[in-house]
Formats: sequence, C-alpha cells, structure tokens
Amino acid sequence: MRARARLSPWSRRLVAGVAALAVLASGVALAPSAGAITVVEAGAGTSSGLGQATATPPPAQTNASSTYTFGKEPMDDVMYWAAQYQPSACGLSTTQLAAIMVAPTYPETGASGTAAPSPMTLSRWDTQTALYAFNDKATPYQRAFWHPGVGAWAFDSAGGWNLTAAEAMNTNTAAQQAAQTMAQRWCGSSGTDAARRASVWGIWYGCNGGVCEGIYNTIYDPVTLKVTLDPTVSRGGGTEARTCFVPTVGQVACTYVDPAKAQGYNAWNVPAWGPSPVSAPFYDFRTNGREYRVWLRDDTGYGATVNANKAVTGNARTSLTWVLGDALCDLTANRGLCGTWSMLYLRNSTTSGVADATYPYFVPNGGRLLMCDTDGNGTDTPVKVVNGAWYVTDGTAGGLPGRSFGYGNSTDIPVCGDWNGDGIDTPGIVRNGVWYLTNTVGKATADVVFGYGGPGDIPVVGDWNGDGTTTPGIVRNGVWYLTNTVGKPTADVVFGYGGPGDVPVVGDWNNDKVDSPGLKRANTWYLTNIVGKPTAEVVFVYGDAGDTPVTGRWKIGAAATIGIVR
Repeated sequence: MRARARLSPWSRRLVAGVAALAVLASGVALAPSAGAITVVEAGAGTSSGLGQATATPPPAQTNASSTYTFGKEPMDDVMYWAAQYQPSACGLSTTQLAAIMVAPTYPETGASGTAAPSPMTLSRWDTQTALYAFNDKATPYQRAFWHPGVGAWAFDSAGGWNLTAAEAMNTNTAAQQAAQTMAQRWCGSSGTDAARRASVWGIWYGCNGGVCEGIYNTIYDPVTLKVTLDPTVSRGGGTEARTCFVPTVGQVACTYVDPAKAQGYNAWNVPAWGPSPVSAPFYDFRTNGREYRVWLRDDTGYGATVNANKAVTGNARTSLTWVLGDALCDLTANRGLCGTWSMLYLRNSTTSGVADATYPYFVPNGGRLLMCDTDGNGTDTPVKVVNGAWYVTDGTAGGLPGRSFGYGNSTDIPVCGDWNGDGIDTPGIVRNGVWYLTNTVGKATADVVFGYGGPGDIPVVGDWNGDGTTTPGIVRNGVWYLTNTVGKPTADVVFGYGGPGDVPVVGDWNNDKVDSPGLKRANTWYLTNIVGKPTAEVVFVYGDAGDTPVTGRWKIGAAATIGIVR
C-alpha cells in the first residue's frame, strides 16, 4: 500500500470545502433534474432525507479482469449521480464522470484496489486536540473521538460540507456531492483532459503525484467501468439505520456506526494504522442544523455516555461542543436512555392538598427512583438507578438527567446518603444484606463494605440521631432495625411501625435535624417525628395508591416533605 494511500490531512480538504461552498453559494443548477443536495432536518416525528435515487441507474458493469474492486450498491449510486450531472458536466460522458468520481476513493480510503473502498471509512491522521473528548488528548474517553474525514470520498468537516458522518458514509448521498463537485470543477478547468482531471482531483490529497490519473486510465472504458463489483459492500458500508428518541427533540432518524462492522477495505480500523484513536461505535443524527454523535456507555464501557455536536457545516476542529450525560434512546434496539416523561408532584408541607410544585422529569425505564442531594446545595433532586447506571438530575425542577455513572448491578438495591457528614449525598447499594457505600459521587468502587440485614429486607437510610451523618436501617415485616454508625452490623434501635405491604419512607418532618419514619399505605401517609415511636403523629391523604412516593427537602433550610411521581 502506498504511503499516500492513507487518509489526507485536513488542510487539503479545507480547500475542497471552500471550493464546494463556492459552488453551493453560486446557486448554479448543475443538473436540473436532480438539483443541489437536499437534506430534510430531523425533528419530532421526522427523519433525515438522504436524497435517495428515484430512478434506475445505468447498469454498473463487472469486468472480471480488472485489478480494481468497488461495492455493487456504491457503484449503482455513482452511475446514477453521474448520469444526473452529466448534462451539465461540460462535455463529459456519464462513464467519464463516473470514472473521475471513483478514482479518488482508493487513495482516500487506503484501498489498494483488490478490496473495495469502505463507505464507512474514518480518517486516522487527524490528531488535533479539539477532536478528543472535552478537548483533552489525555481524556479518559479516548474512544469518544470525532473523526473529521468520513466516507469513501473522505469528506472532511473543514470543507464545510453539508453532510453528517452518516450522510458522508451513505454512498447515495456522498456520490451526489462528489458528482456535483467534480462536474463543477471540470467545467471550471482548462487545458488537456488529463490536466482538467488533475484540476478536478486537486482537492483530494490522495490524488497527488498522478495517482488518480493512473487509476482513471485503468478503470475507464467508453462503455463500462472496468471494475469488479463486490455485492457484499452496501451503500451504507455496514452502518445501520435506526430510529432514536432524543428527549429534548423527539423521534429522529439516526444511524448506528460500528467501525468493527465496516464493509470493504477496513485496515483503517486497526489501531496501529494511524495516529488517532479508532472511535467506539456511535450514533449519528442531525437536527436544527447540527450534527450529533453519541457514544453510549453500553458501547464504550465508560461510566457515562459521551456526546458531541456542531453545526453540520462547521469545522470539527474549532466548533465541537462536548457533553457528558445520557441523551438518546435507540428505539430500534431499546438501548441507551430509554424512558418516558413523568411528572413530579411535590408538596411543601406534610398535609393533604394539591401539589405546590409540578415538574416534568424524564424517567429511564425500570429501576428505582431516589431523591438525593448530590451537589450539597441543601435540596434533594431526582436520581434514577437502572441496572447499575445512576442518572442524576441536579435540579428540583426535573428535566433530563444531567450526568450519569455506573455503580452496582441490576439486582442491587440502590440507596443514597451523607455517609461521612460532608453535606453531600453519595451512592450506596445493598446486595443480599451487604452494604457497599462510596463517599464520592461518580466513584465506581466502595469506600465502606459491611453486612447489615439480609435478603428480603427493605433498606432505609437516615440521620437517626441528628449527628449529621446518614446511617443504615432495614424494615422487616413492619419492624424497623436502625443503626447510628456506618459499618456497625447490629441495630441500636428496634421498633414496629407499619406492616407488610406498606411502603416505608424517611424524612426530617419537623426540621429538628433528625430523620424519622413514615409509611405510605395506598394513598394515605403515616408519619412520626420520633424514632422508635410506634404510632403516627401526622396522617393525611396525598396521591393515588399506584403513585411512587418520594421524600426530601425541596427548599433550602425547610423541613422534609413528600411528593409523588406519576
């Protein structure tokens, strides 16, 4: 493989983009029957239109004696768009334009010719800091890497192309852009045919030194292109069309890109092939003029999902916005942040009545809902724990989880509390009577491990003696066993309160700095202000029997009150 066969530096593609933008800005209709590339924005209930060919392309012939191979569907797309733009290509025939289009795909993807260029190709020679997650080359999220050059034609974001990664990989969309750009550059060139072809290819770095001229002369034939067609290489190159739900947008068409599934020549997927990382699988979609790439925690193994976005025509090296947190559900495969919008109905007092505050909250499917003060600001906010993934919303006003991390597994019972008295609630899990507590939000390992209770017990936590630290408790058939020391395996206080079927709750109902028991039975709440007292001091009705109860401080300095999630 020639050294130049690897993907080109972005600086040369910047020239390509500028030239292409000049074409697009001019409003020149290169092919009246096809027009400029049109992309329909993805939004709620919509999908991204990829300019699919609507007519049968000229037959893409196979020449078994050729030393060059090309994907069958990609060649169909090349021939179709070459035919669409040929009338405005200043004398080029369809096969001439098609051969000009095909030639750069070999050096730009690294394909030597015996293997078809991969439509999924990702650039491996770009190492600018901004392409790494959160603009940090030492980031722990190394495989959440934004490859700026994408596809068989290596369209680079520096060029201002109106293509997302998925659209640059899809040879139907990418071939339309290539045909439009190359036809325009041919018309703007002069000299011999070879000189004009060199001008057309001037924006593709891999064509330097006459490489593409040699390929052109090998594959061009007035009637057919002399290539062997590979039916195993599809127009998507191994990408998968999915339907995703983005809570802030709605349902969108998205594409799942797994480099390990690349069709055709895929040596670029070998880590040692180039200096940049190889991206982990990611989702790609566009909405409101921006491209989003999302690396799910399920694919990366990281403690959180990473996502980045930019204006579709923006240069990734200068315009990426990085975000840590879950923001996508793959509806097709039921992966990612899949859930529904629920409502938090919060009361500011432990009395019957209507909600004092109502907030929408995106609730991931399954798991358990906690209310925790994870930022130490004196108020409790929603934390949903699903299969060991913690989704934290730092704000009583609900909305989307702002961050996520892993702690525990699907069979553990999650709890949260201020285990060390620093004013911040941190995670804990209970696994068959063993408690694993950590003093740092987001830390994946336990700081304290001890046994307390057993399988079937209901864990509860609170500051039972007002010393400023949260300690464990369990409820077993209506009997509460509470300890005032983290790590102590025996109870300091034992008393009966409620019975089987009641839902235990805990809170500082009278703001005396001591948490005390409560329970919800159907839609009636029974609260006591004294630890160990077997009877309720406050009884009231709030919500319905099927509502999920929550308790916590909704206002700084206020007593704990109650709420429901519906």
